Amino acid sequence: MLKFDSLSRPQMLLIIVAIYLVTHLAVLTYLPFITDECVYTIMIEEQIEHPTTVLTFLGYPVSWKPPMMFWTYSLFAEVLRGLPIPIEAVYRLPGTVFGLANALLVFLIFERLMKDTRAAFLVSMVYLTSFLPIHVDSNVLTDTMCGTAIFAGILAYMHGTADRRMFILGGVLTFIAYFIKNINAATVPVVAAALVFEKDRKMLLDPWFLVSLVAFPLATYLFNANLGEVAGADIAFITQQTLLNNLDLIRVMSSIFYVFLMVVTWFTVSLFGFWKNWNRSLMMTVWYCLAIFPLFGGTFMPAYFYPVMPAMAYFAFQFIYRDVDGKPRTDTLFWFAMVSMAIACLALGAVVHTMFYGVYVEDKNAGEFLAGKGNVLIVGDYAPGIFSYKMLEEKRATGRWLDYGLILLPNTSAELYWPFIKNYSAEYADVMDGSFNAAFAENLIYRKDTNITAFDYVCVISNRTVNPGGKLVYSRLGNQSSIQIFDMRK
Repeated sequence: MLKFDSLSRPQMLLIIVAIYLVTHLAVLTYLPFITDECVYTIMIEEQIEHPTTVLTFLGYPVSWKPPMMFWTYSLFAEVLRGLPIPIEAVYRLPGTVFGLANALLVFLIFERLMKDTRAAFLVSMVYLTSFLPIHVDSNVLTDTMCGTAIFAGILAYMHGTADRRMFILGGVLTFIAYFIKNINAATVPVVAAALVFEKDRKMLLDPWFLVSLVAFPLATYLFNANLGEVAGADIAFITQQTLLNNLDLIRVMSSIFYVFLMVVTWFTVSLFGFWKNWNRSLMMTVWYCLAIFPLFGGTFMPAYFYPVMPAMAYFAFQFIYRDVDGKPRTDTLFWFAMVSMAIACLALGAVVHTMFYGVYVEDKNAGEFLAGKGNVLIVGDYAPGIFSYKMLEEKRATGRWLDYGLILLPNTSAELYWPFIKNYSAEYADVMDGSFNAAFAENLIYRKDTNITAFDYVCVISNRTVNPGGKLVYSRLGNQSSIQIFDMRK
């Protein structure tokens, strides 16, 4: 049996890879697609068919995200779709690949920062046993791939303090990060500025460094110019929506809720570690303080905390690694704290992860029930898993998906269902036809374009009693609403 002190660097890297794969593959396909995943998988498929610089959803341009992740994942999905693996794995495995790269980058960052390979390995263990990265890497989200560009960019700037040409690579990675998840890319120049200020303030005026900082505003300009008249493109809009509109106690508490449950032990310890060790590294202190932004902007979105997870791992480790005099220790108490908190964090995170299953599994079941059925109308509350699974299963089986009708009726009375079920093209106030870009606006009814004039199946998602007159062939309690499917054929 290998002892910790006898581990070589290659052995440490192999352990990181092994722990990463075991923890991530164990949960990869357990959950059905949830919320944004359902939409992103369809957008990925549309990029396979027709790559665009402005992303599309159901054929219409949308300004929600930059295109780079969707282009990249489409390359994976086109190959993985033909393999005998669960459909969730088809779209989630790319995130697993980038998440593994992130775990290795975390090790390299702290190896260079701490000048201690064993300490860097232990920080990596804290990162690996924080359940939040496991959850995010096992979902179809932009955060994991963006994290790769962010962590690699920070590492490039760390090398830049010795070879200033590496600053340009840091700028290039900032540019790439922006075209994966917009404003998250700012993490790189902010952390880099703190690093350079701490190492040598004169380097702040170094031409290589100054040129590298142009990457973020240049990416912002090009992104906004590319989107043109598509609503929501401007960085000011993003800031307004994700920060300023969320400045109230309820939203802040909801930001804390899921992230705290997924990293409860390490997050709590990191607060004490930050209190005691904030002056140990200006770079890490600034990086840790960036958590204030997802705190205010990440309402029920634990993935927003992903870019600051290495900093959280660093300060959590520092608290249990340092004795009262600030000297390193790896005694029995240290190992007990490491192992017990790692197990507790993984266990509690797994419980939270499991909670999502019961919420979204019926959306998946209904979507699979409708897959292959033609002339379908889906009407009612927003349940993207239903139409996502229908479309993806059809695409996988036949290479295309069938046309269908979709009407979202948020916060409406039952009477509003009837005109659309009887006449899909019925004129009605506050209806958005076709474009999904503003479909989440309050009190807006969204109607998907379709060539179908008569529906054989009507799927109603509602917490109200709605019976269009057909034969009930499916009935389940779905995500907050009941799901009923009626066969309308005579």
